Amino acid sequence: LLANFFLGFQLGEMELPGLDAAGTPLSVDATFRTPSFARVRGGRMEVPAPAPPSRLRSSFCRERERTVPLRIAAWEVSSTEAVIRIPAGWRVGKLPEDVLLQGDIGRLAVTWRLEGDAVRVRHEVEIRPQVLAPERYPELVKFCQEGDAAEEARMELVR
Repeated sequence: LLANFFLGFQLGEMELPGLDAAGTPLSVDATFRTPSFARVRGGRMEVPAPAPPSRLRSSFCRERERTVPLRIAAWEVSSTEAVIRIPAGWRVGKLPEDVLLQGDIGRLAVTWRLEGDAVRVRHEVEIRPQVLAPERYPELVKFCQEGDAAEEARMELVR
């Protein structure tokens, strides 16, 4: 799965804790390297959240407007926590703002925390099954736009 999002993906170690426990959500603990993850420009490096993008707008808001209710049939739930090691010679210049979008449409949270020589990024998305009236469609579009923007945020490292 990760190789679909990170070009040049090289898996280090991987564990599947709790795989034998019935009813436990799937959890994957992995370390990996990928040369194309960050963009370096001069003395700055832009680093995205290492989570597969939800692409909320393209998943739920394909039309400009709706005249009939929108049925969201599947429960969209994902949670990713990742630790990004800061390379030697670099330091955090700027972390993205934390984002929390929460309402009856769903929930999206993205947090960035500096922890010594690393940054911990937590990314959670939950969209509940529902039937959304056409007059509430702009509310969904706004949620999806803000969620996609939060997922595209990048931390900045400087030398």
